[in-house]
Amino acid sequence: AKLFGTEATTLFDSSASEQSLNELRERGQLAKFRYLHFATHGETNEVKAFDSVLILAQDKLPKEPLPGAEAPLIDGQLSAQEVLDHWKLNSDLVTLSACETARGQTGGGDGLLGFEQAFLTAGSRAVCPSLWKVDDMATALLMHRFYENLLGKRPGLEKALGKAVALAEAKNWLRNLSSDAALKLTADMTKGVVRGKNQKALPVVEVPKATATAEAAR
Repeated sequence: AKLFGTEATTLFDSSASEQSLNELRERGQLAKFRYLHFATHGETNEVKAFDSVLILAQDKLPKEPLPGAEAPLIDGQLSAQEVLDHWKLNSDLVTLSACETARGQTGGGDGLLGFEQAFLTAGSRAVCPSLWKVDDMATALLMHRFYENLLGKRPGLEKALGKAVALAEAKNWLRNLSSDAALKLTADMTKGVVRGKNQKALPVVEVPKATATAEAAR
């Protein structure tokens, strides 16, 4: 959000909900965003690919989450099918920073069916999903570097990089980052808080060298 500045619309905690996204959809606001970034949990359905879901905040769900004639079911889970059926985008990129969001059902010449096809069909020109279960710390570092590259805001960068180049550089940088540097950058980025802005700041714990090497390699 800091990299994007005052133009960014952020949805945190209870506001990171399907209701909030649906309100933006109903007002036609989703089509106004150039970039959409989801940092949440994902569950892939490899049998019914478009039943794959992003898990959103569920503490303020309606008591009777029944869908309308032209509206999705509000159950705290955004499915690929709901994106396919109801969303209209005009974005350069949708980033799904959640576990295994690139996986799905084999679709022959269309690759793996699921979120990628749903967001591309809805109007995004590119989608950045994940094939694997991801580590929180590594993901935060990767995404921050990626957007610095993409927006041309990394110190020493002469100009903004294209999406593929920006991601490739960020991945290569993370692979070669030492465990000590990763811990320091993460502590600086989160001010010691692992998750949730209302948590008490946690001290940075030194990781044994052997474990740190294995984690960095993985």
